[in-house]
Amino acid sequence: MAIGTSDTVAAHGNHRASIDVGVPPEFAFALWSQFDHFPRYFRHIQEVTVDARDPRIQHWKGSVMGLEQEWDAEVTAFVPNQVIAWRSIRGFDNSGSLTFERTTPADTEGASGTTLLTAQIGYDPPMGALGDLAEAVWVKQRFDEGMEEDLSRFKELAESMYGKVFARVQNGESHADATSAILHSEAGITQERLLDKRIDTNDYDMAHIPQANIMTTQELKNRLEWGEVALTIVDVRPVDAYKQGHIQGSSTAPLEVLEERILGLTGQMSAQKDRQIVVYSDR
Repeated sequence: MAIGTSDTVAAHGNHRASIDVGVPPEFAFALWSQFDHFPRYFRHIQEVTVDARDPRIQHWKGSVMGLEQEWDAEVTAFVPNQVIAWRSIRGFDNSGSLTFERTTPADTEGASGTTLLTAQIGYDPPMGALGDLAEAVWVKQRFDEGMEEDLSRFKELAESMYGKVFARVQNGESHADATSAILHSEAGITQERLLDKRIDTNDYDMAHIPQANIMTTQELKNRLEWGEVALTIVDVRPVDAYKQGHIQGSSTAPLEVLEERILGLTGQMSAQKDRQIVVYSDR
């Protein structure tokens, strides 16, 4: 089941940020999929250790709301150059995804396009009710600002490295050879270290993968469990299907009346981005 949502509002315990990066998705993906490099971009991440036996599993150390946290995470969705998603399996409860969307095509001078990178991170605030209050009052904004700064650091590093790739291409080297050489010399990334060489995509159900305007069922589950209230959930299946079972708190709006229903909902909002309207179906 895919769940569509506007990709604008950072929810309680759930944070999103996007940035345009002047490198192709393949280059951004190769850099970002090196999980042990995350401390270079994310200030709240201290250390990431990839399981030598199973690269889908990593052990993370970081700081959340000023508290040291540790957790094991597993990759839950993996589409090379498009999507990486994960969730914690032990320790600090969190999940998230990264999407890589090509925003401009390759040009005749050898550049291979640019990328819209979107990061979504959700977590259950520590310290129980006190953590929920802190998240709602001041952590949310600080975390969002921190994510934007982290993405900016990644952008600066990636674009600096890719500038060297482009220079080599201008001097007659193939784009593939130049990319491989710079990734190796600047980030220590070899073909053997590329995540798509170590993870079998057949291990994943790719029927519904996170995208810029798609919320995974895991993200919605987290947001509801973690106390998210700024959601209006709309079930667009036929009424009979709704009566047989639906997400708690959702209202029915079959496709034939969906436009009227959405106009009615948005007309009640006091300001733009007041709430997110989450739409789901059986497809």
